[in-house]
Amino acid sequence: MRQALHIFRKDARHCWPYIAGVLALAAVNAWLESRATPNSPASANPVSLLEALAWCLAIGAAVHGESLIGDRQFWLTRPYSWKSLLAAKVVFVGVFLGLPVFLSDCTILLASGFNPAPLIPDLLLRQCWLAALLALPFVVAAITRATRDFALAGLVAYALFLVAGLLALHLIIYAHGPALPSGPPRIFEATPWLVSVAALCLAIWQFARRRTAPVRVLAIVLGAAMPVLTMLAIYPREESSLSMVWIPLAPGWNDPGYSSIAVQFAPGPAQPAPDGIPGPATGSIGIPVRVSGWPRELLTCQRATVSVLGRRGDAVVSYGSDLIASSDGRDWVVFRGDEMARQAWPDGTKVMVSIDLLVCERQGSVNLLPGGGWSRIPHFGNVRLLEDAQGGHLIWRTALSPPDAGLTYTFSDAAPKAVDSAKWTEESNSVQVSPLTFPMSPVYSRVYSHVYSRGLDVRPDRQPRIFTARRRIAAVHREVKLPPIRLADYELEQ
Repeated sequence: MRQALHIFRKDARHCWPYIAGVLALAAVNAWLESRATPNSPASANPVSLLEALAWCLAIGAAVHGESLIGDRQFWLTRPYSWKSLLAAKVVFVGVFLGLPVFLSDCTILLASGFNPAPLIPDLLLRQCWLAALLALPFVVAAITRATRDFALAGLVAYALFLVAGLLALHLIIYAHGPALPSGPPRIFEATPWLVSVAALCLAIWQFARRRTAPVRVLAIVLGAAMPVLTMLAIYPREESSLSMVWIPLAPGWNDPGYSSIAVQFAPGPAQPAPDGIPGPATGSIGIPVRVSGWPRELLTCQRATVSVLGRRGDAVVSYGSDLIASSDGRDWVVFRGDEMARQAWPDGTKVMVSIDLLVCERQGSVNLLPGGGWSRIPHFGNVRLLEDAQGGHLIWRTALSPPDAGLTYTFSDAAPKAVDSAKWTEESNSVQVSPLTFPMSPVYSRVYSHVYSRGLDVRPDRQPRIFTARRRIAAVHREVKLPPIRLADYELEQ
């Protein structure tokens, strides 16, 4: 232990320029990531690449302080124990690279409205990600003689990684299409950890035996396999790509726990078309339905289809539709057909309406004051509202994990009669967070610009807005077979 501390102190003195660079970049990174502005979201931090480069250079300088290649190094005459030497280098990485990242993470969390204390286990997991990531430059430094060789080997390895990665990506796309087949277990999620463990084993072998030639051969083999394994690890599966278009895979269609949700034909007096729906001149037709069994504001339409049935009950023609809410409690299934198709339907036409609904539960609501601080919603994250001359900008931040794919929100004016149209979004993360996709910030930021326009806003400035967070929990499919009707009776008129 005394020998390891002696080597550590020597490395700290000799590598102080690299240490100073790492600390300075960590401070700048914390400052930039703590800021949240609509025009420069935290995810666009340009210092991240420089900080990662500084880590690699610092590791190279520390490891090359006692080069492992050859038999004429000064430290062999001491002699240094390889265990003490390796321990000193590991302590160097932990103190001068891991600790600044930990302090930077805590600073960013505090600035984003999160308390770091309950997040200590996740912060320690981030340290494990960082250690696994730094195992790669560590082994490269162990099999090179000096910083110049280390830099050259790193550039060559990076170029080969990009080329091999692109080739692997094209081969995967050619073989499987836009997404890999789904199905547990997703063994390739462990690929980044296996690569890092293999690199660490090579580094330990080099420190213990200094067998440079075989270690280099194995490192080259590992480097050649890593692009393919990485692409298999981060390439989206079918469920990830499907979730981007709101097709839920679980708990599935027609979840029995939500059988009370019903859709019924709701005829009634004609009324003007809801705002934004074109009139008869474009061939728009509306069929009124009423949804029950769940709060209407927690349901959203995935798709609606109107099918004109023939004499045998089969669909003669189908049209994609919209589900538009109206002020009398009904919804309008609105579809657009041309004039010829409308005129071809005789009186007494039978129609089938199919509706796929997404079921959500409320996560919480907060009143956001423009220019105010962070507001926290459990299981959703922190939100903040900023304004400029164009309108409002919503900032959404989650700590130490990307937003879940099922999270959505609505954003409206606080005045009961001035409710803005609901704005929906879905955040999905098809790339598994791992050592090879190490995020430089513990906070994930999303900036939604112009969630409302001040030019159309008649409310006074700095009026609170209501932010409601929701989580998708199920999906249901409902079919409504309409009795013989005259479609002209349900034509939406302006």
